[in-house]
Amino acid sequence: MHRRDEKYYFDADPMVIFLVEGRLFRVHRHFLLRESKVFRDMLNAPPVNAGQLPLGSSDERAIPLLDVTATEFAALVEHFYTPPHLAEAAQRARNYSYYLDLLSVCDRFHFDDIYNFALDKIRPDLGLILVMQRLQLGEKYRIPVWQSSALDELASRRDLLTAEEAEMLGVKRILEYTRRREAMLQKRLNKAECLFETLAEI
Repeated sequence: MHRRDEKYYFDADPMVIFLVEGRLFRVHRHFLLRESKVFRDMLNAPPVNAGQLPLGSSDERAIPLLDVTATEFAALVEHFYTPPHLAEAAQRARNYSYYLDLLSVCDRFHFDDIYNFALDKIRPDLGLILVMQRLQLGEKYRIPVWQSSALDELASRRDLLTAEEAEMLGVKRILEYTRRREAMLQKRLNKAECLFETLAEI
């Protein structure tokens, strides 16, 4: 009688089918069960009706995923199925848009470790994200530093807010924007006064 390896004798891993924006995805359950409590609860739930095939077992019984785009879910699947020996090259080829998609789906379904991984990949390219988008993403994902950097960038611009930007900011953020802009202007004035005083002493 042969002994099964405790770590690498894998149980059969049935596939599960999801429907996202009209596209069907058929993937292994293993990654989803391992990484996300949301999917563990979803995939371990018994069928509503006795004798009925479980959701996700066929194209006709595909599990619909709401509040996520097909592009975002594809980013998650790509992350799971990229072999480790190709991961470094794949990461170099991906831009921040891919990691924003990955961040979104991980936030939605509580893939906490992958969420933090995506966040680390986005940080070096944070300045490439348009300032208003950065502000909105910072609010969506509860990242104060993104919101703060966006407000600082807006406040330091020579031009004032456009009507569209003001509408997107809302009253509370406009007040914060005004406070930061005034502080920056005051700092410049103080520097100019110090310079004049220095020149006067020469």
